[in-house]
Amino acid sequence: WLARGAAEVGGAVSFRELRDRALAVPVFPYLLVPHCLISSRIALSRLRQQPGYCAPLRALLITFFVAFGGTFLVSIITHKPFGPFSAPLGDSILLTLVLCWIAVWYVAPVRALLDLAAVRAPVVLAASFLRHINALNMANALLQPGSNTSVSAALLLGGLVGTGGALLADADAALAAGFVEASAQPRYAPTSSLSKPSWTFLSPYVATVSLYLAQSLLNHVKMLGPQLTEYSPELSKASVEMFILYQDISTDDIRFFIAALFAIQASAAELAAALVPEPNAQKRGTTLSVRGARQGPIVVQSKPGGKKMTPAQYVAMHSPGAKQKAAKVTSTANSSAKKSL
Repeated sequence: WLARGAAEVGGAVSFRELRDRALAVPVFPYLLVPHCLISSRIALSRLRQQPGYCAPLRALLITFFVAFGGTFLVSIITHKPFGPFSAPLGDSILLTLVLCWIAVWYVAPVRALLDLAAVRAPVVLAASFLRHINALNMANALLQPGSNTSVSAALLLGGLVGTGGALLADADAALAAGFVEASAQPRYAPTSSLSKPSWTFLSPYVATVSLYLAQSLLNHVKMLGPQLTEYSPELSKASVEMFILYQDISTDDIRFFIAALFAIQASAAELAAALVPEPNAQKRGTTLSVRGARQGPIVVQSKPGGKKMTPAQYVAMHSPGAKQKAAKVTSTANSSAKKSL
């Protein structure tokens, strides 16, 4: 309504025209390529926090989880193929993901460009819009009367489309942490998206709930609009105008507005994080060993006394043999002290 008034006054593009143009943008490749690039960058950031060598096949699998893990889980739950598992663009989607993964992991200039906030912000804008519009489309499809799905299941499955990748990546990190615990490598504690959910993780669920509330409110207003004329003639004109106004609002308007709002917020957050660094932020090292993805191990740990030590010293200090040796030395020292007493 405001956009329509602005169009009448200043000749601006109406909201509906803007919505139609945005929704008419082909997902492949204009939204899919940014989504795959950001997913590859997130996977690289996650695996950099894990010690040890990362095989390329595992790195590609984690990238697939981050990009399409939610669609993968929803396809299994609903027994219906979605996204890369559906025809006719399924093969093109997977090929695009592989090419973007190669570019991010093995081409340094591409990573350097994505590290620039001015370049990353519009990429995040497109990727976040695709992520949220997919979640909203899934929730809207399951909310239809013929889907035979409860409201809670529709909202949860819609949110799962946007968060399933993080859950699968967390599961992989937990398995990797278990293997590291049993070895002599430096330990690390992966953070679960469920134990410490971020706004990025929660936003698809907030979007699906907002869609349901907006649709419910719109349906109630459409039902109450004609009934208001029966109570007072003075409300007749206003109620009719309100009824006509809300009749023009469609589900596409609501979905586009919600997805665009969350996408703009995500893009603005990327710019804000680059302009205003976090307090007491320190650069973290990594022992990730993937050819082309890094420049050697740079993990440095601190001893209790405040001195620095190399990863080899850390491994030697925390290996099972070193712990057994330290226990024997302590036991010998205690027995000697008892004898002397």
